[in-house]
Amino acid sequence: MNIDNHDFLPNIPFELHAYEALLLTVKEVESQQVQLLTKRIEALLLYYRHGTLIPMKVQSELRLIKNDLSVILNRLEGCGQALQYVLEDDEEMALMNLSLLKSKPDLYK
Repeated sequence: MNIDNHDFLPNIPFELHAYEALLLTVKEVESQQVQLLTKRIEALLLYYRHGTLIPMKVQSELRLIKNDLSVILNRLEGCGQALQYVLEDDEEMALMNLSLLKSKPDLYK
């Protein structure tokens, strides 16, 4: 999201821009982690392509990659659950309406 590139639309509430920024940040961070894992996996695939016995070191690295992937998946699931919690809770959603909260704070007392 870049104001200079006209991606920022002033008629859209601030909250939607905040949601977008949050989702883009999570996507970017996790994409970087997946790219790093992909490079590690590609290096290991050479052993499997040759059809030879797989050394213990390679098997161990594969287990580490699997664990790292599980961590990424758990983080994404946690983000999804947190967003779902906010979306399902009317009070939380009301508090997320920062524009209205700023202009009419008495509504939230």
